[in-house]
Amino acid sequence: MSRRRHLRRASIGKGPLSLGLPGGRNANSNICLESDFDLTLSIDGKLAFPADGTVIFTTNQPRVTAPPCPRGYLIGWVVNTADQPIKFDGLIGNAVIRNPEVTVAGVTASTGLSAYSALGIQADPTLASGRPHRHTPNNPLTGQGQLFFDGLPGHYTSITGEFVGDVRFDRTTAPGPAPAVLSETLITFLTLDVLSNLPNNPTFVPLSFWNESLATVSTTNPLFEFLVSTSHEFVCWDQVQLTDINVNLNQFFLNSRKGSSELARR
Repeated sequence: MSRRRHLRRASIGKGPLSLGLPGGRNANSNICLESDFDLTLSIDGKLAFPADGTVIFTTNQPRVTAPPCPRGYLIGWVVNTADQPIKFDGLIGNAVIRNPEVTVAGVTASTGLSAYSALGIQADPTLASGRPHRHTPNNPLTGQGQLFFDGLPGHYTSITGEFVGDVRFDRTTAPGPAPAVLSETLITFLTLDVLSNLPNNPTFVPLSFWNESLATVSTTNPLFEFLVSTSHEFVCWDQVQLTDINVNLNQFFLNSRKGSSELARR
């Protein structure tokens, strides 16, 4: 869902790694806030740090800036000693999300834990490893550098504009299709096509959802791949529950626990 990425600073080629904490925004604002920081490590190095800017002095933790918003996303790119983004298709990583701690019977523990792997975006396959990206002019609005994800020569490869996947529909009360397992599903939306720390236009995402298929194909039975068509708009980044996107995306209306979803960039 992204074509271009504006950056304020650049700074890993064979050492430095530049990261940005964009995507967040204040309520009722169309400004995508960002805070950047630089890290230096070897080609086979590894660094771990809290994304909220917390400093843990008992670990070998790099100092990073606190993000400007409570939620958002982190991106990282490799640069050379001249602060130019270069081809280096070797960045990997993962994020661990911990819910706020609670104290029960004198014991303090996290209320939840989840993790996901980073998404790698490769550079132009015709570029040699370590070579700077070509044709990345400064943004005319800001006079600062940009990262392009459009698949053109010398840029990063393009990111898919469509996605199809499984989905579990919301269920917050017990009655309904068996088994009676309560669940809530949230979708995270983000775009790299942003102007950091400047006003941005919203991104519009058409969405389609279908319930589970019956054993017998039917063109009239609403229980067979029934379509709920809707959309969502956001600026920079958003995370929203299914029934907040469309109230019909629940197990009672669709009479099934799971189904499929499709989104496309507009």
